[in-house]
Amino acid sequence: MYVVPVEIFICALLSSVGVDCALSGSHLTDAGVRLPNGRPLHVNTRFTGSGSIRELNKLGSGDRPWTTATFFVLSGEGIVYGDPGLVDRNPVRSAGDALEITPAGLRALTGNCDNVFAVDIPFKPSTTTAASSTRASVAVAHQILMETQALALMDALP
Repeated sequence: MYVVPVEIFICALLSSVGVDCALSGSHLTDAGVRLPNGRPLHVNTRFTGSGSIRELNKLGSGDRPWTTATFFVLSGEGIVYGDPGLVDRNPVRSAGDALEITPAGLRALTGNCDNVFAVDIPFKPSTTTAASSTRASVAVAHQILMETQALALMDALP
């Protein structure tokens, strides 16, 4: 089973406020989290500053549109909700085997305070401070839970 640690964190966050959700457990599905009635929720992260975000691995060439609601967990921003109806098509571009949300697309989402849950998401730590972890998402999720003493979220982890 392949689950990104931040997807676990998001699922715990949703569960802690009464949202029924489950981890999808597969890197080949359209989402890491399943909401009621099987609706997908994608979770995407950027812990290193600025730039585009790979929204969808296309597994080959061809046009594949962005169709899934997404929580973007962004250092320096917070947790940002986005879906294809909230941005113009121009800020979403094909980049080889991926579909990317450009910085302009992210600014369109973060510019609307209704889309943003302002929380201090730390930037990726250096490899020396991340202990033995080589994945930024593991270190960031752990750091958020520890620094905020989020006991309820730690208890809600699936």
